[in-house]
Amino acid sequence: MVNILGMLGIHAYICRVCQNLPPLSGMSLTILLFVVALKLTSYYQHNSEVFQIVARINNIKTNSNYRNLFAEHEIDNINLDILLNNRHDLLKLLDARRLIYFMMAPTLCYQLSYPRNSSIRFVWIAKRLVEYVLILGLEFVIWLQYYQPQLDVLVANIQAGNYTYLGLISSMLELSVPTILMWIGGFYMLFQVHLNILAELLRFADRRFYEDWWNCRTIN
Repeated sequence: MVNILGMLGIHAYICRVCQNLPPLSGMSLTILLFVVALKLTSYYQHNSEVFQIVARINNIKTNSNYRNLFAEHEIDNINLDILLNNRHDLLKLLDARRLIYFMMAPTLCYQLSYPRNSSIRFVWIAKRLVEYVLILGLEFVIWLQYYQPQLDVLVANIQAGNYTYLGLISSMLELSVPTILMWIGGFYMLFQVHLNILAELLRFADRRFYEDWWNCRTIN
């Protein structure tokens, strides 16, 4: 209940801050604040679970392997070893460096430890930057050449009252193709280029930012 009220409060604050900003900057700030809110929620929930697991470990009197006491979905081997090494000093688990890395990392799920690459591939990053610039240019071309002219005509006709329902449907269908192209380009820029560049700079090895949603058979 506390988490729900907290998220509602954050949502109200975000709406209040962003309502008077220009559309692009307001949207960007809204996304940023939502990401920060989700990350902080994950940080709080995971640490709560970590403290519960440590309490269970301290209450268990056994000489067996602790791995046998927890399911893999509860905690993996690396994080379990971290808990065992710090179970008598839990404040070490709240190290600010872990929080700072998590806030910068391209993930919304907090963990005590993430898989890391051994080095940064700067040539690979340069290739992704070229892709970023090319796709961004393509997005501007689609907007200026195909989307904005048709949208201006549609808005002008609606404001002048010079339209029919069939004409509105036709205009929407004409806008659908550039809209889909811009959405696909934006998706590729964010999930395939931007997040991968950020992950490479942070040596973040988990690159499973999305699955093949175009082949999915359910909404899960």
